[in-house]
Amino acid sequence: MATQLRLGSWNARGILQNANELKLFLKKHDVDIMLISETHLHTNLYLTMEGYVCYRADHPTGRARGGAVVLAKQDLAHYHLHTVTSSDTQLAAIMVETPLGEILVAAAYLPPNIPWNRAEFDSLFGQLGPKFIVGGDFNAKHRLVLSVREEYDLSSDHLPLLTTINTAAQRIPKKRRLVLPGSNIQRFKAELNSLINLNTQILSVEDVDAAVQTLLDQVHAAAANAAPAHIYSAPTSQRPRTFSPILEGLLALKKRLRREYVRTQDPTIDRIYRRIANRVRKELIISKRNATDTMLEEATADESSKFALWKLSSRYKRQAAPKFPVRLPDDTWARSPMDRAEAFACNLEERFKPFETASHARIQRVAQILEAPLQMSLPVSPITFQEVEQEMKRLKSSKAPGEDRLDNQTIKLLPYKAVLFLVAIFNAALRLGYFPVAWKKAHIIMLHKSGKPPNQLGSYRPISLLPAFGKILEWCILRRVLDTPEIKRLIPKFQFGFRLKHEKRRQRYKHQEQQQQQQQQHQRQWQRRRRRSYKLNAKPQPHMQHVRATERDSVRELFSMPQQMPQQTAQQQQQQQQQQQR
Repeated sequence: MATQLRLGSWNARGILQNANELKLFLKKHDVDIMLISETHLHTNLYLTMEGYVCYRADHPTGRARGGAVVLAKQDLAHYHLHTVTSSDTQLAAIMVETPLGEILVAAAYLPPNIPWNRAEFDSLFGQLGPKFIVGGDFNAKHRLVLSVREEYDLSSDHLPLLTTINTAAQRIPKKRRLVLPGSNIQRFKAELNSLINLNTQILSVEDVDAAVQTLLDQVHAAAANAAPAHIYSAPTSQRPRTFSPILEGLLALKKRLRREYVRTQDPTIDRIYRRIANRVRKELIISKRNATDTMLEEATADESSKFALWKLSSRYKRQAAPKFPVRLPDDTWARSPMDRAEAFACNLEERFKPFETASHARIQRVAQILEAPLQMSLPVSPITFQEVEQEMKRLKSSKAPGEDRLDNQTIKLLPYKAVLFLVAIFNAALRLGYFPVAWKKAHIIMLHKSGKPPNQLGSYRPISLLPAFGKILEWCILRRVLDTPEIKRLIPKFQFGFRLKHEKRRQRYKHQEQQQQQQQQHQRQWQRRRRRSYKLNAKPQPHMQHVRATERDSVRELFSMPQQMPQQTAQQQQQQQQQQQR
């Protein structure tokens, strides 16, 4: 555990153009909190640093000028305090939890065209509380000697400053798997087999809860005994860097030239320094581009690969969420983690209430009917070892564990004896009609809804992380419920919602197939009717009954010219009349 809190302060004069150098600086010096002023950010510009949470105070005009940013490590116990965004002050503040108490740390920028007097400074600092640290560009015209160290790594007309506080900042414990990487798996299984007693009698509801807690304690104890002797994570500054030798030499040369220029103020050295700084910036861009190309070339769908697609996508999508305060209904603010948790608990209690669809007497009557034993009903089929083992294999290893910290990957490592004990607990719960209380408790996480204001309670939605053993038992019960004849008769065949292996698109495809079949049937009927009417129209007249069926085509030609016969008859009559007159 770190025994010091390392702070950095820097005037960036535009943070985005120096973002790559800033990442190197934070990694090299293992900075816990970085206070940056004159960031030149606005609402359409985003700043992300891997492993850090960003708190911004941009200029109120929305233009790329001024601004302050606080970068805090993700595992640092802190919360956002407040932000000041006015034309004469941009200040972002967080509260850090330390053994000495809570310390306010803020980044501030004061523009040079607005003069400040002592009373204004006293008023500003009086709002920050009794213990605070403010770093930034105050545009002061005097020097004050502080116990800080100047660095020459970053490219700006202002030197970055580093300071160290001799107090151990509280860290958020890292979420680790129950069976850590490097653990002795064989020892874990042997230890768990020695702890489990299969002769345990589970006859009552209290026995079920006791057996569940006993199994959980035994798994935790076996995992602790099988863990590696030392879990060491090297500090960021001591981890090997993967830079090219050319970039390493350029960084060292730039730092030496910057130190020499500050000492001599020689314009020739300044010119060379700026040239080297531009070269370093280009090399960093090329290095980042090559790393991205390599990552895309080696990307694969294999989950065990280092460049698996889901790992890359989750790495770039997952950003540290700032811990903003939330406004309470009485117009007060919940800032600390405990206050935020209490506010979310009260909000969830108001939002999620049981439906009052029936009277209390009817609810009691239904409960009595459900609890009454059915003498003529057949017993439920017991849960088998193969069934539980199959459900364990279906668990996804990447899912987060519940409150019991028992992850799916550890469950897949359970030995044969542990699975047998779990099957005994399942059958006892099924026989007694009781679901263990420990498997009903969920770890609730509040997720921010994108596009919603982060300081409103309604802008967050909850997700519940349930224990995996409870999920396995639910699947086993659900399979027996769906296999009953009553349930099969109740669910219609055309229902696709809330049914296993029945997706909405399959219902849509089935509906389209039915429409196509109906259209084809209508088309066949229409063709049949048309053929029948055609035959009726083609039937010969009574005075032509002697025409054979083989001469039907010629008869149709005759009947297709109904106007020619009267014309020929009229001509013949005229000729006869003329002959008679002669």
